[in-house]
Amino acid sequence: MPYPEPFKLAPGMKKVIPISFRPSKYVPHVDRVQIVTKGGSFFVTVKAVVKDVALSVPHFLDFGLCPTMERSQQQIEVYNTGTLKASMKWHARPPFTVRCPAAAVEVGQSVRCTIEFEPKTASVFDGLIACEVASGASIAVEEDDESSARSPEVKQYALQCTGVGKMPHLCVPGGGSPLVEFGAVSPGKRVPQTLELMNTTPVRAVFRVRAMLDPSETSPLPPSAFWVSPESGVVEPNCTFSFTFYFQSHTVKEYACQRFQVSTPGGTPLVVTCKAFCRPIDVLMSARSINFGEVPSGKTYSRTLQLHNKSDRPAPYHFVNVEQRGVFWVDRPVGVIPPDSFMVVTVFFGPLS
Repeated sequence: MPYPEPFKLAPGMKKVIPISFRPSKYVPHVDRVQIVTKGGSFFVTVKAVVKDVALSVPHFLDFGLCPTMERSQQQIEVYNTGTLKASMKWHARPPFTVRCPAAAVEVGQSVRCTIEFEPKTASVFDGLIACEVASGASIAVEEDDESSARSPEVKQYALQCTGVGKMPHLCVPGGGSPLVEFGAVSPGKRVPQTLELMNTTPVRAVFRVRAMLDPSETSPLPPSAFWVSPESGVVEPNCTFSFTFYFQSHTVKEYACQRFQVSTPGGTPLVVTCKAFCRPIDVLMSARSINFGEVPSGKTYSRTLQLHNKSDRPAPYHFVNVEQRGVFWVDRPVGVIPPDSFMVVTVFFGPLS
């Protein structure tokens, strides 16, 4: 301001007072101008701000217990609290990584970044993630009556991260090697069996189930008699999870055995053994022989025969030697016996001589 000189201001009039600003350093300035009158005085605040980049970044992030060989994620919000568009460059070392959807953030806006933690071993990990912030804009600053372009300096923000790697462990309640026994199953019937697994660790367990074979074993012909559902999933910490194994075979008298491996990325695999037998359909006749005795020729005589199906599946039957009519024949040479039921067949005898 020019040297303050007293002046008179008539009612309803105004006067313009020039205020000049010439900073010696590139920093924000705040000052006050005092107006003095006979009746009192008051202050007018004057401010001069600089264009600069500034971000609001969390200082600490704790992942807690996380499963080994798996990727755990947490999200943070980064705000641009400065007056310039901020360009970001993240620096992190394993097992910590950063995924940022944008390389720059506008003034007053925010961006959500994902911090990932993937421990390879069961250990405690501490890491420092650095964020370099700069702006591509240049700012004019007067120094010694000369105008020069100056870029804002690069700022760094630090984010301290910590996490503990823990190996997940899956087992069956009571311990031991899990065995799923289907017993004797009728051909063509699909039988389910449920197996419960337990995660005994304080971290989640991401699993996959697949059939396994040793090099000395022969792979079964498709379709496989055993399968499992679901084939993948997540068991929460200190919780249980139920699998459903299925068996269905059309090969009578087949003894089937299949092993499944339940594996996690960072834990010990669990082997589940399934066994089953495809039993034949049990059909019995009420008599092994029928004796008509001595009867006069020229007439037709009959006897009844019961076919009992003791299985839970329909049983087709066929008398193979009664297609051509002879002295013996039956009324139902072909048919199907319902499950757990019986059918009556009439046997005829008609001697001609």
